[in-house]
Amino acid sequence: MQLGVKALMTFAAAVSFSLPFRVSADEMDAVTLLATMSSAMQSLNYEGTFIHTQNGHTDLMQILHASTEDGGERERMSSLNGEAREVIRNDSLVTCIWPGTGDVQVNKSKPRKILKSVDTALTNSDMYDVALRGEERVAGIMADVVDVNPLDEFRYGYRFWVDQATGMMLRSMVVDAKDSPLEELMFTNITFLDSIDPERFEVDVDVDTTQWIDAPTSSLAPTTPQVDKVSFQDLPQGFEEQSESYRMMAVQKDSPVSHVVVSDGVATVSVYVEYLKRAQHDPATLGATSMGALNAYGLSLPTALVTVVGEAPSATVEVIARAARLSE
Repeated sequence: MQLGVKALMTFAAAVSFSLPFRVSADEMDAVTLLATMSSAMQSLNYEGTFIHTQNGHTDLMQILHASTEDGGERERMSSLNGEAREVIRNDSLVTCIWPGTGDVQVNKSKPRKILKSVDTALTNSDMYDVALRGEERVAGIMADVVDVNPLDEFRYGYRFWVDQATGMMLRSMVVDAKDSPLEELMFTNITFLDSIDPERFEVDVDVDTTQWIDAPTSSLAPTTPQVDKVSFQDLPQGFEEQSESYRMMAVQKDSPVSHVVVSDGVATVSVYVEYLKRAQHDPATLGATSMGALNAYGLSLPTALVTVVGEAPSATVEVIARAARLSE
């Protein structure tokens, strides 16, 4: 039972403040602004509407976000165009609702976030040049513009518009080597709140008509403590392994899967290793696949199928796939 590349690509994307605080580019450098933005996106209570553009498709989304007393997050996103759908996130628990069909799906895994966050490791990274670009208005709010420019061909560039009053990200852009946008998100309106009623994050469906469907990862048994099945030789500079899990397939007990996350502090890439003999590999899963800023690469090894998916250039995911080394 092989994991679908398109399914993987679709699935792959602190401190609490009660009142906004002042952030000024005159007092902080660009790196500090990004660190403030990363914290604000997790800790502020807000609701608003944003436009997300990727791969020639535009979604209009409504978002409600709250920080919890224990440092966690709650989030509710609803589509305002196209197929009606909602995503409710309570830390690592994600609930997807399709009102039109009455389907509800609950998953403990974390899909790729639409609102891009920045790891604090970026502040010590030698792989990007971070600089202030100036200031612009977004949704009627004055924002400082920060450029994150890659220093090699193995990563994308990023541009962030940071609210001068709260530190919140109001707009973001992923750009290629020619500075052309691959993906863009922009708030059209946003309101900051002192608190949000927890009931606004509850799943409200008709129990009698709702169909609860299995999550995509239901074919995997619980994670085992076994790690270090996968290592890497000659990763692109700056990328490091962040985590590794190992699971047995619930249906095919002889087909375990390793999932390794590598990151450079901005770009995050998932490496899936399915332990299948080469004769069992689907040729359609091999080679390069692209979807907007996401790229994937499938590599057939004698005893495993390696699939790498992430928001990184196609050359990067291929290099990471070929760098994978499997233990005996």
